[in-house]
Amino acid sequence: MPEQPTIEDVARDVLAAYRTNARQGDANRDLPAIAAIMVLRWTAWSHAPSRSDWQTVKKVAVDQRVLAGALEELLHRQAPELAKAARFSADMPWLAAVVRAIDRHSPERFVDVFEAVLVDLARGGELRTGEFHTPRVVADLMVTLVQPGFGSTVHDPACGSGGILAAAARGNDRLKSVVGQALNTTAWALASSAMYLQGQVAKVLRPETALSYPEFDFVLSNPPFNPSSHRAGAAAEGAFGWLHRALAVLADGGRAVIVLPATAAGSAREAAHRGRLLEKDLVEAVIALPPQLFPGTDVAPHMWVLAKNRKHPAGRRQVLLIDATRAGTRKARGDRELAKEEIAAIIDALMKWRTSARVDDHRKDQRVQAGSVSFEELDKSGFVLTPGRHVARGPAALAPPRAEVLLRRHEEIAEETRGLDALISGAASSWQGLHTSGPRQDDPFGGKVPSSWRIVRLATLLSEATDRPTDRPDKPIRGGPSGTALTGAMYTATGVPVVMPQDIGDNVLCTDRVKYVAEETARRLDSFRLRTGDIVLARRGEMGRRALVRPEQDGWLFGTGCFRIRCGNVVEPGYLAAYLGRPDVGDWLTDQAQGVTKLVSITTAVLGELQVVLPPREVQLAARQADELIGRRLALAAESVDVVGQLRRTLLGEIMGEIGGG
Repeated sequence: MPEQPTIEDVARDVLAAYRTNARQGDANRDLPAIAAIMVLRWTAWSHAPSRSDWQTVKKVAVDQRVLAGALEELLHRQAPELAKAARFSADMPWLAAVVRAIDRHSPERFVDVFEAVLVDLARGGELRTGEFHTPRVVADLMVTLVQPGFGSTVHDPACGSGGILAAAARGNDRLKSVVGQALNTTAWALASSAMYLQGQVAKVLRPETALSYPEFDFVLSNPPFNPSSHRAGAAAEGAFGWLHRALAVLADGGRAVIVLPATAAGSAREAAHRGRLLEKDLVEAVIALPPQLFPGTDVAPHMWVLAKNRKHPAGRRQVLLIDATRAGTRKARGDRELAKEEIAAIIDALMKWRTSARVDDHRKDQRVQAGSVSFEELDKSGFVLTPGRHVARGPAALAPPRAEVLLRRHEEIAEETRGLDALISGAASSWQGLHTSGPRQDDPFGGKVPSSWRIVRLATLLSEATDRPTDRPDKPIRGGPSGTALTGAMYTATGVPVVMPQDIGDNVLCTDRVKYVAEETARRLDSFRLRTGDIVLARRGEMGRRALVRPEQDGWLFGTGCFRIRCGNVVEPGYLAAYLGRPDVGDWLTDQAQGVTKLVSITTAVLGELQVVLPPREVQLAARQADELIGRRLALAAESVDVVGQLRRTLLGEIMGEIGGG
């Protein structure tokens, strides 16, 4: 028998069909439609009377308009609720290709395939809901930490793509209700599609629908870390707004698990918020998670476990802090995955402490450590709830030999490298030869590109954006603050990070030497804030250094010696960041720079003259993904060299130490 394709193989097949034919595709609109096609295919597979309907769809796939109409009619007939979230139209040129791709595979695993497709689109920046997708392992962990039972009610006030709702409903038909609130129409459509595809019952409220339920037994959520100003309610109040919103709808004796940025646990300006929650004995535990756990971001978030009006809690006026920042193993594309033993260690620590207020100080798994801290101790620290500040890392004697640690990391790098090489090879084969025929024109920096592709000045391109606010117009290309507006005396030990030229690498922001300013200073420099999707570019020194701003860097500042480029809706930001990284573009910037030696610099006007090749959107997205894959591959190669170098020194030292001790 031929080997069955993996979930990832099926997802890649569906994505290749979509991306190759999408042209100016909009994943926010298209993904619910892809989910609907999977539902229709699954229905035909599981319900014999529906097979003829699917065969009809396949027969009309040669005509785009007829196909869209057939899918729309069938969806309204077989899944009327899903039809409210998904739409088919003749301007979706990918429909026939995706129908054929989905038809090639068994529907048994479409639930997992849909999640893999969603994660890939989110990681590549094609899916823009303003929220992180919650990996299944994290969502399942959140549910396990509260253990909803018979007749319980569960709520997610920022349900995103529905991952937490699905985890709550999965395998638990004893719940009374599962209710999610979508923050935007895209999230509503995605969550509705995901829940329907998984055959689970959950009510997903539209953004404009008010929550009519008085209270819930459990509130679970992974809300947006850096909400935009147009969001209302808890989102506009930041991290603690979400905690207060959860508590407002939480029933007495209920529990909540909310994912928040690490800054919420340690920032000095949030000390009063933390103190008030601790004074009321509302915080049961804070769990520090490792970085790279959420697709497409390096952020290392915390889980806050809240308990409202606990009756006779074992750990009154104490908080359990769990440090799991060293847990997990990195897989392909850099994402980290928690092992079953590590998840069990987190759950075991909380459950033991919840019932007895005891903490096991000698855990077998040294990657997960826990400790209990009293209100009085926390008060002395400024109510800092960062687990790493209070929890010991475990006895050094129990740690494995250093050489063993390095060898294990080297094996992880090798495994991740193999996965990346497969993805890079697939990306190369998917596009090879697709743009080598037909009329050609000169690329501004050498070579030929299709004549249908636009070549335009950067300033002209950015000026065409139609999504910029009219009440507070912002420059699409902006230089950093002057040396007098941001002086060296303003830097502080903590606060809001400020990106300087030395912090900009090859499409990455290096944070090991980043400087900070106080929040008050940052508010004064608000026009120099960075948003997700911005590009920050060094304007002096070595030209061509640039970085795409990731969600975890939203709200940072860019400093003197930097440009910020805000793309708007005219170009895919990841593509422009990749384009700016072309060596020949860097050479052009260097040629245009003024000054001598290390003081060379370029102006806003000069940067605006840069000629940009603008291919169709699907090519822009492919270029972005390829650039990110190669960037990750280079980072792994550098880390591998570093690990082997450390291993050489460490292994010799350990051998010599053993010889000397004999």
